[in-house]
Amino acid sequence: MTASPRWRGRRVLVVTAAALASQAALASGISVPQGASIVSGAGTAVGLGCGDLRVAGTYTQQGDAGLGNMGQLALPGGTFNAGAGVVAVSGRFDTGSGTFNAGQSTVSMGAAGADCAASNSGSQGKIVGAPSFYNWQV
Repeated sequence: MTASPRWRGRRVLVVTAAALASQAALASGISVPQGASIVSGAGTAVGLGCGDLRVAGTYTQQGDAGLGNMGQLALPGGTFNAGAGVVAVSGRFDTGSGTFNAGQSTVSMGAAGADCAASNSGSQGKIVGAPSFYNWQV
């Protein structure tokens, strides 16, 4: 049985709205849920386009892997293993109840461009919690 023309348009609209909603979620950053993990290999450079990284699971940078152009970093119970790479945050660095393992990394805080600065006004360069850094730059 085929759908009447009246319902076909509504189904396309629902599918299009769902696709747009998933694109908006992707543009806002990455979330690593509890029990999940992301590993970026040595030599990898990940840019988040001012998006946020929320880690409730585990995020590991191997060797000199880098993570840049990030809006905010939040560790609500998760673990971030920085390795020897660069972690560039333009907004809030919030360890919450999580763990930041600095390794031999460089954490760079400050504006990563006009777009990031505008989206993080009021929280730019703010550190919440008591993380230890190997090398810290402002």
